[in-house]
Amino acid sequence: MPLEASRLSTDEIKSLIKDNWGYNVTEIIHLSLGSANCYLIDGDIRGFFKEFQSGFDISAVRREAELVDCISRRGIPCARFYRTRTGDAALCHRGQVLSLSRYIDGETVDYTNPLPEKYRRPETQTEVAQMLNFAFRRTEICRELERNAGAISESLQKLL
Repeated sequence: MPLEASRLSTDEIKSLIKDNWGYNVTEIIHLSLGSANCYLIDGDIRGFFKEFQSGFDISAVRREAELVDCISRRGIPCARFYRTRTGDAALCHRGQVLSLSRYIDGETVDYTNPLPEKYRRPETQTEVAQMLNFAFRRTEICRELERNAGAISESLQKLL
């Protein structure tokens, strides 16, 4: 259940997606899950549009997009973010952070019911946290390598 009511009309969502991502939308279905307002959109693409609650930090969405890109580059299927015309993973519209990612058909976790017992075990939660930490560290390493690719290449050339 979203934390806030949506501030966007269906027509506004269509216009925002067209103007910022460049895709035409023919159908929008509101999905009642998560803390953001979530929508299945259909048209030129099938996507997952999110309107985050007030005060949400856009940098968190950008970090998530980097992590998803890193995971995807390693061959793990995931819902990659569509980039805006300016190349960003998200945008801020009238104080609301918005994002658009690929939609993956499947079953969504029911947040109104507790997780099954096997997922509530501390050892399972610890293992999941360790995997996420590992993935995040790998993303940080990927980002650092990409930032310093030129210097690393020069150093390697000197060694040869």
